[in-house]
Amino acid sequence: MTINNLKSIIHINSQKNLAIFSFIIITLIATFSVFSIKNYLFPYKELLVLIYVIISGVISLLYYFKTKSIHRTAVIIILLFGIMFVFLSPINSISDEKEHLIRSEITSRGVLVPEYITQGNESGFISIDSIKNSPKYISIYETDWDSGKINETEVLIASSFEQNPFYAYIAPAIGIGLAKLLNLDNIWLLWLGRICNLLMYATLCGIAIKKTPMLKLPMAIVACFPLSISQAASISCDCFIFSFTFIALAYLFHMYKSKNLSKRNIIIYTSLVLILAISKITFASLILLLFFIPKENYKNEKYYLLSFLSLTIIFGITLIWSKYFAMNSLLHSWRSIVFEQNNVNATLQMQHILNNPLEGIIPFLHMGDQIPHLVNNLSKLYIKNDSFPLFNGNVKYFVG
Repeated sequence: MTINNLKSIIHINSQKNLAIFSFIIITLIATFSVFSIKNYLFPYKELLVLIYVIISGVISLLYYFKTKSIHRTAVIIILLFGIMFVFLSPINSISDEKEHLIRSEITSRGVLVPEYITQGNESGFISIDSIKNSPKYISIYETDWDSGKINETEVLIASSFEQNPFYAYIAPAIGIGLAKLLNLDNIWLLWLGRICNLLMYATLCGIAIKKTPMLKLPMAIVACFPLSISQAASISCDCFIFSFTFIALAYLFHMYKSKNLSKRNIIIYTSLVLILAISKITFASLILLLFFIPKENYKNEKYYLLSFLSLTIIFGITLIWSKYFAMNSLLHSWRSIVFEQNNVNATLQMQHILNNPLEGIIPFLHMGDQIPHLVNNLSKLYIKNDSFPLFNGNVKYFVG
């Protein structure tokens, strides 16, 4: 072994030890800064979670220093911390998770587009009794629903995210189908659905980070944000949207680095954006990123001009989909009651904004004023104590 090799090993070990030490210290400070009887009902259980977090973090760091593989390390982080969210997050606690659970169950039966029907005096979508009676925002220690056997009696449920595409629910639907096939307890409808979503998220993020020719580390960091992993470990279709967005961006970065682009590349990227746009219409704006690709990257100018055609196709399809399907589907949910109570009229709203443009612009100029409020609310995602800011209180519900 040469002196240079020895210095390199010492340098790597120093970085590794510093990273591990820093992670442990920061984790301990973050935990005990909110450690009190009010915030921790049964401290010994929180201690077990703390130990798991530290061990998972150390494993992730050791793996990275051993392999120097960003995408594999990201997958490990997502899985290790995601599985904690799967079991510790309260029942149906992620945003609109119960409605996503309903749609996932419908998809698990092979129904691609839920049918809104009326039976007697009741209208809704056909799902099962166990899903309809699942509670919200409570732990498995606060209900006996979790230990009951799955009841597949068909019932009508008012809302099911009818406007969302079926492919965004394939992963959790597999988990729900498996829970029914094995005749497990009710809680496994939720847990297996979450696990399958988490596995899909980790896989797609890993592929995207591996394949992207640039910005690997920033992409990995965003994929491993606590709130990203929290969504990934839920039934929400946002899990598919987030992870598939990484795939689309990785392909875009590939186009940015390429010097021989053809219409095939444009078609592939346009298709990726369309899949996302139908899932959530705001993601249609990703098609605009085509215009950041240098013109000289294309084989010839006609391929570059296809970008304008792609823009027209994406916005045309999403506008048609929104007007003739998505908006009508929203009326088949609890939202229609809210719309009616608040006199919501999209056409009149657009006319008002067009006639009074400043009323549409000025609120955007004050968006920064909302940041402190939003950060505080997100940091208290699962708790009700105002004394618990800047930290996520999953544990309280787990031990409740």
